[in-house]
Amino acid sequence: MKKSLIALSIAAMSTAAFAQSSVQVYGIMDAAMLYQKGSDGRHVTSVASGGLSASRIGFKGTEDLGGGNAAVFTIEEGFNLDSNASTFSHRQTFVGLQSKNYGTVALGRQNSPGHNISGDFDAVAGSAFSAGQILSSMSGSTIAVGSNGRWNNAIGYTSPVMNGFEVAAMYRAGEQISTTATTDSTTLSGYGVSGKYTTGPLAVGYAFQRTESSVDGSGAANTGVQNEQYVGASYDFGAAKVLGSYQTAKFTANGSGNEGRNNQWTIGTIVPVTGKTAIHANYSALTAKNDVAADGRATSTTVAAVHSLSKRTALYALANVTTVGNDMVIANYTGTAAARQASNVLTSQLVNGTTLGVGMRHSF
Repeated sequence: MKKSLIALSIAAMSTAAFAQSSVQVYGIMDAAMLYQKGSDGRHVTSVASGGLSASRIGFKGTEDLGGGNAAVFTIEEGFNLDSNASTFSHRQTFVGLQSKNYGTVALGRQNSPGHNISGDFDAVAGSAFSAGQILSSMSGSTIAVGSNGRWNNAIGYTSPVMNGFEVAAMYRAGEQISTTATTDSTTLSGYGVSGKYTTGPLAVGYAFQRTESSVDGSGAANTGVQNEQYVGASYDFGAAKVLGSYQTAKFTANGSGNEGRNNQWTIGTIVPVTGKTAIHANYSALTAKNDVAADGRATSTTVAAVHSLSKRTALYALANVTTVGNDMVIANYTGTAAARQASNVLTSQLVNGTTLGVGMRHSF
C-alpha cells in the first residue's frame, strides 16, 4: 500500500513538473501570384512564396523555473513553399533566461533591436513588397525587417514593459581571430540599442546600430564601419493609423576613409474599410551620397488590400512601383560604387519596375 502511494506521489510530481513546461508550434504559409514588369519592358508571371509575410515554421519553448523566472528557446526556419528548390534557412535560433521583473537575456541568432523597431512602424508589416523594406534592403541597412536585420553570434537583452517603456540591447561577436597577440579583431562584430514608448494610440521608437565590416547593398562583406540611426512614430486615430520613420546610415571605409551616406524616410497608413478588410499603404524615398560617385535617389510606393476570412487566414492584393534613378549608387567600404539601377532584374524585390499580385496567407 505504501509503495503504491509513493508511486502515485512521484507520478503526480512528474506530471506537475511537465505541466510547467510548454512547446508551441507556429508558422505562416504565404503564397502569391505575381506579375512584374521592368522599366525596360521585360515582364514575368510567377507564383512566389511570401508575398505579404515570409513563409516560416517555428518552435517556442518555455520552462517555468519558479519565482517568475523561465528558460526559453526559439527555433524559427524560413522556407519557400512554391517549389522544392530551397532548404530551410535560420531566421532565429536562440536560448535564454526570462524574468518577469528583469527581462530576457538570450544567446544565438536573433532579430536585432533595429529589426524589431522598424517592423513596429511599417504599415505593410515588413512585407518583402513594403516600400520601406525594398529600399532599406537595397541600401544594405541592418535596421530593417529582413536578413540584414538578424544577427548571428549574438547576445541580447530585452526589458519588460514598464509604464509603456521598453528597451533592448544586443552585441554581435565577430568570431574572427585577431591579427596579432596585442590587437583585437572587430571583423563582423557589432552592437545595437533600441527604445520604445507606447501610451494609448501613440507609439514612438528609436534604434542605433553599429557594425564592423558589415554587409553593404551588394551582399559582400567589406572592410569598414557602418553607423545607423532610426526614429519612428505612429498614431491610431481610429478611422486610420498613421506611421512614419526616418533613418540614416553612414559607411566609412578603412584605409581610404571614403564615406557613403544614406537617408531614408517612409510614411504609411492602415485604414480599416470593414471589420474584416483593411488597406495598407506606404511610400519611401532613399537618397544616397558618397565620395566615389554621383549622388542618387530611389522611391517606392506600395498599396495592399487585406481581407481576413478568419483570425488566421487572409486574402490579399498588392501593387508596388519602385523607381531607381540612373545615377543611383550605394558606396561600399572599399571605396567603390555598386550600381542599383542598370540590371532591371525581375525579383521579389523589383528594381525599377512594377509588381502586381494576389495571394493568401495562413497563420498557425
